[in-house]
Amino acid sequence: MKSTTQFITAPAGIRTVPEAVDIPAFGRPIYFRHAFLVDTPQEARLKITALGIYEVYLDGEKLGGEYLAPGWTDYRHRIYYNTHALSLTEGEHVLSAVVADGWYAGYISNVGPGQYGDGVCLWAELTLGDGSVHQTNPEDWRVGVGGYLAADLLNGEFYDAAYEPIGWKTVGFDDSTWEKAMYAWGVMPGTRFLPRSHPPISENRTLSVKTETRDKSGNYIYDMGQNMVGSLRIRYQAEKGNALRLRYGEMLEDGALYTRNLRSAKQTDTFVPGEDGEATYMPRFTFHGFRYVESNQPLTSIEGVVMYSACHETGCIETSSALVNQIFKNQLWGQRGNFLDIPTDCPQRDERMGWSGDAQIFARTGMYNMRADAFYRKYMTDLRDAMLPNGAVTNVVPQVYKRPGCALTHAGMAGWGDAVFIIPYHHWKLYGNTSILTDNYAAMQQYFCFLQARAEGFLQPEWGNGDWLNTDAVTSSALIGTAYFAYDARLLSEMAEALGKQEDALFYRVAYSAIRRAFIETYYDADGRIAEDTQCAYTLALYFGLYDDKERTAKHLVRTIEERNNHLSTGFIGTAYLLPVLSEIGRDDLAYTLLLNETFPSWGYSIAQGATTMWERWNSYTKEDGFGDEGMNSFNHYSFGAVAQWMYEYMTGLTPLEPGFTRFAVCPHMDARVPQVKTTYKSISGEIRIAYDVNAGKFDIVVPEGTTALVTLEGRTTTLSAGEHSLAFVPV
Repeated sequence: MKSTTQFITAPAGIRTVPEAVDIPAFGRPIYFRHAFLVDTPQEARLKITALGIYEVYLDGEKLGGEYLAPGWTDYRHRIYYNTHALSLTEGEHVLSAVVADGWYAGYISNVGPGQYGDGVCLWAELTLGDGSVHQTNPEDWRVGVGGYLAADLLNGEFYDAAYEPIGWKTVGFDDSTWEKAMYAWGVMPGTRFLPRSHPPISENRTLSVKTETRDKSGNYIYDMGQNMVGSLRIRYQAEKGNALRLRYGEMLEDGALYTRNLRSAKQTDTFVPGEDGEATYMPRFTFHGFRYVESNQPLTSIEGVVMYSACHETGCIETSSALVNQIFKNQLWGQRGNFLDIPTDCPQRDERMGWSGDAQIFARTGMYNMRADAFYRKYMTDLRDAMLPNGAVTNVVPQVYKRPGCALTHAGMAGWGDAVFIIPYHHWKLYGNTSILTDNYAAMQQYFCFLQARAEGFLQPEWGNGDWLNTDAVTSSALIGTAYFAYDARLLSEMAEALGKQEDALFYRVAYSAIRRAFIETYYDADGRIAEDTQCAYTLALYFGLYDDKERTAKHLVRTIEERNNHLSTGFIGTAYLLPVLSEIGRDDLAYTLLLNETFPSWGYSIAQGATTMWERWNSYTKEDGFGDEGMNSFNHYSFGAVAQWMYEYMTGLTPLEPGFTRFAVCPHMDARVPQVKTTYKSISGEIRIAYDVNAGKFDIVVPEGTTALVTLEGRTTTLSAGEHSLAFVPV
């Protein structure tokens, strides 16, 4: 629906911070208060949202367990509201809210605040059981400020209890000195209001401190033992007016907090207690990416509150290899850290954006790890909102309105814009619902038309980041773009077929053949060697079917790996497909070697340097040389975690034969170096459990009710119905 009700806000001057307080120059949250009478006990319904991020309370009690509501959208297009069911007693009640800048008016990336608007606003509709409606009208609300002197997602928050109006959320508070609310005239005209249908950001687990140390300056350093994303819940012995400062970082350097990789993000919270004695504090209007916390005072209790979109975890892999288990754990923590309403690239520095390339590379892995169907539906809605008039998909989603990198000439990067095809395709395959295809079909067609218009002789131009963060093996974005162009056509033909669009399916099949032929004729030489001769180039050619002689192309891929002493050289694009391709060409041995390597570059190498999540670079930090390029050096960056797709689909052998796993295959690619493998996957059709022991020659599977499994061992396929089954094979 389109809103006919205005947001309300406060006069601009109300956000002024007292001169006596020295705080960073970022936005002060606004307090909203509405008192009302109820004649008889009754049920009620509250619809509420904000331009900014908010918490809402009834008679002093917070409603809902969500954080950072309503999340991040392109506010020029849509904003989501929550609905709360209330039970009201007879008498006076108070509805109150705190609204901070959030994504709407706060700092995003490295381009400063106010990407969508400058002042925060509130919208609420309270419907009582008697049918009366209290809307967000200025005459019904009072606005003020309080202890939250500043709050920002990148920089942190500053709370001073001395400025908090006591009892302002409850009945009996005198708000006569507060300002009257005012309409936010002209704010987001035409923005669609939609009920939230995707998972909220919530507290999903907590972590305890592993160690406490002191740095050379006397600060207390707390190690959570795990790179995490969220907030803190702390308790300590406070002294009135003595500010507690908490800074957050992912690493230590000479025993002190390392923060240079945060760039301009402050990641600092300040709490000023209003009285002596035991105090508790938890930042509410920010989040941080960190493993270590620096405090200028000792803390008696500290909990790491892990926040991410409430997608239930559905996949788990355990093996007899400690290294493989840590790789799986690291990629899962990367997803936990970067699923905050959108799939962000990183959660700590001044970026935290939904890069479409990172999102598509990791999407299938993400859907195995978590029940993320609604999460990705929301992201695809954001992607459609961000599309440019010429049909191009922006490189970051939601689009950062004022960011130069999202200008017309910087959209449609090779491997990034292709998210419009790839995410819905995987969504359909794993969750079995074609509505995701219907919702995005027009957008897919528009982007394909954009690619057609940009192509010259079916070849894409040099445009994009290439195989981002490869290891001295550059693959042009022209080659990558053309390969993806063919892949897009292939996926579109299959999706059109699923939607009953036979003419479209034929068109895209023909397009795939033409692009494929152009790729082969342009990039291969007479020897079957691709001109750029990189692992990424051969991997894409094999994965997307762009070859005349598969065996020759496979041999060249293997050669490029062997020339690097059996190490990969791929970046974000190539790494995702590399191990699946090796298994498909019969080189499981090489796939396992790459997985199990512990020297640079490899997953194991990062782990040997202390990684507890996926790093942006294999050598973001090394024990010998210290930290890498601080300008682009995230220690929580999930893209290389896409290897878990291979772990699910090849190591355990699980793949859907029909969308939604009503029929699925299990064809494990085993290796004696990882003799025991066990997985559980809660598919949309039920829980699948697989376990095998290479040394014992034993294979066990649980097939859910209403599904069929085709299990292939030693080249023989057995069809299994629902139930528990055990099969034997010759030990490897």
